[in-house]
Amino acid sequence: METLTKAWLYHEPGGPRQRTATQIAAHRKDHGTGGNCFDLAIWLLDEFARAGVQAHAIGHDFFTPEAHVAVLADDGQD
Repeated sequence: METLTKAWLYHEPGGPRQRTATQIAAHRKDHGTGGNCFDLAIWLLDEFARAGVQAHAIGHDFFTPEAHVAVLADDGQD
């Protein structure tokens, strides 16, 4: 997630450090913050699930500074 939100959540006692899709959307609305590819993938997966679209996350280079994730959605067309 972008540095500001990451620092904010890192110092919150006892809670998870990964935001839920609901929290990401609320932070975007209330504070204008976004997130990194991991946050946004969680949000996209949630939105697709609500819309009944099959989707899944893909990624590469996990556990490295180059880690990245994206979302693939199936529109039902070949």
